[in-house]
Amino acid sequence: MSVRNNLLFLIFLIIIFLIFENNSIFTVISTWNHNKTNMRAILILAILILQLLLGWLLYRDQQLCCLTDTQSSVSAIKSGPLLFYWAKSEPVTGPGLSFLVDSLSGLVGDNQKLEIIAWYCSDEKGIISPDSLAIERAQKTRLFFKNLTDNQCILSTKEVDCSLLDKQNVFEGLEFGIRTITRNIIETENETLIYFPSNSTDKLNTTDVETYLDKVALVVTAGEKKIRLTGHTDNVGPEEPNLKLGLERAEIIKKHLISKGVNESDISVDSKGELMPVADNNTAEGRAKNRRTVLQIIQ
Repeated sequence: MSVRNNLLFLIFLIIIFLIFENNSIFTVISTWNHNKTNMRAILILAILILQLLLGWLLYRDQQLCCLTDTQSSVSAIKSGPLLFYWAKSEPVTGPGLSFLVDSLSGLVGDNQKLEIIAWYCSDEKGIISPDSLAIERAQKTRLFFKNLTDNQCILSTKEVDCSLLDKQNVFEGLEFGIRTITRNIIETENETLIYFPSNSTDKLNTTDVETYLDKVALVVTAGEKKIRLTGHTDNVGPEEPNLKLGLERAEIIKKHLISKGVNESDISVDSKGELMPVADNNTAEGRAKNRRTVLQIIQ
């Protein structure tokens, strides 16, 4: 217990003693002075002084406590190379920016792109659209990566819980990812699209697809994760055969992943056939986008 706490405790005991033992005190004191009225006034004054002292000490303790809380709050303010203020799109730069830019730029290899994902929440909306403020943040962050071409960058947005965006202080308003983008693969934050030629189910003979799946196998086996594969087709041909075709495409990818060490029990496959197109089946380009297998890594 601190010296201050000991003193508070002692004062408290003195006050209690004076209150409950005043009769005996008066008896002793009256032998020295028979004026009980004066002694009563002195005793009351002493009690008041002790109470004031106790109150002052308690007040000082409270002030010190609040000061400590304020200091803790200040020390909790985030720091980093790229931060943002609420409702502002201009980045606040700090130490480590050059290292961050150089490190991420160095990770972008052939058929890969840097994805800049800017955050927004329901309370912090842009003027044009809910994520327009986040788009501005991504665009201004992109300017720091001068060594990368526009073709090597992807700008996207992500809605997050508003508790992650501090209305009073700077906050981390974005994240980064390295995405594989080729004619046969489009990797996003949540899933990867693997495309197939028309009516094809029997090969993964493109180097980029095999290389990508090898990387996925390493990630899954090292992190004890699971994979969900969903096959999709265009609308050429009857619906039932297309459902089977989508499943066969997912099974081909599953077979390759198993050959690279992924447990069969960690891979689930499904097919939606032609039921969930993402593009217009009336054009060759649209049908090519619909012939896909969606790969998701799940916990």
